[in-house]
Amino acid sequence: MSNSIESLYEKRIVAFIDILGFEALIKDSENNRNNQKKVNTALDIVYSIKEYFADDEYGTITGMKVMTFSDSIVISLPLDKKDALFLMLIHVIRLQLKLGFVGVVVRGGIAIGDLYHDNKKVFGPALIEAYKLESQIAIYPRVIIKENTLKQGIEKTIDKGLYGHLYDKADILGLIMIDDIESENQYVYSLDFLRFICGICDTETEEKLWKYEFRKFIVLNLNRYSISNTKSELLTAREKRIRRRKFDKYRWLLKYWNQVQQENADEFERFKINKRYPYK
Repeated sequence: MSNSIESLYEKRIVAFIDILGFEALIKDSENNRNNQKKVNTALDIVYSIKEYFADDEYGTITGMKVMTFSDSIVISLPLDKKDALFLMLIHVIRLQLKLGFVGVVVRGGIAIGDLYHDNKKVFGPALIEAYKLESQIAIYPRVIIKENTLKQGIEKTIDKGLYGHLYDKADILGLIMIDDIESENQYVYSLDFLRFICGICDTETEEKLWKYEFRKFIVLNLNRYSISNTKSELLTAREKRIRRRKFDKYRWLLKYWNQVQQENADEFERFKINKRYPYK
């Protein structure tokens, strides 16, 4: 009698994404109708994620699974799905941008490996890796992917040509940027979402509105959590540590934002953010 057990796992690419600052947003909404609408819109985006991922300009994505719980999202695709790596990256970027417009940012990790994912449950080594990337390495409002995962995805979906593809290696590399961290002696890349605002905006006016809203969101939180704020003198040591961690996240966003906006010299003066407190 054979002792072999048919595995439930399949090779999938998976993203574990955590919504940052959602608790603060809900707290701010208590006596503010505009913030209540913002919370409602953000939740609509999160809970409709499967629908707008599966029916868009890239066509129906067979095999995509999406699960939402609390303030976290898990998305996965079979690795042998046509353009799996490209589709995962571009759709997570779209999620970052859609949430960003209503003042919500995310942090996440993307991994490739064994995973079981159906309509009710998800588990496997790949999920654990993606979760660890999000919770232990990403730190800032960014979605990251390790060098070996990127290479594996390109090898499976592009280099070996195991199935037909619409996008090539340059398209994939154009969606990411090398970041300032390493993990297990590997480079780590972040999704370069701010360079793709035009992807969710139909007009130049909409694009500028997105920039104005997201810029306002960064400035608001920089000033809210700034360690230079004199009100911090009234905080306990623990409250100061929490404030400093939150401030560092928005400080990272400030640096990334200014870097991207500086590439458009005509608009840089309009959209850049002052690097010193108070931030303007």
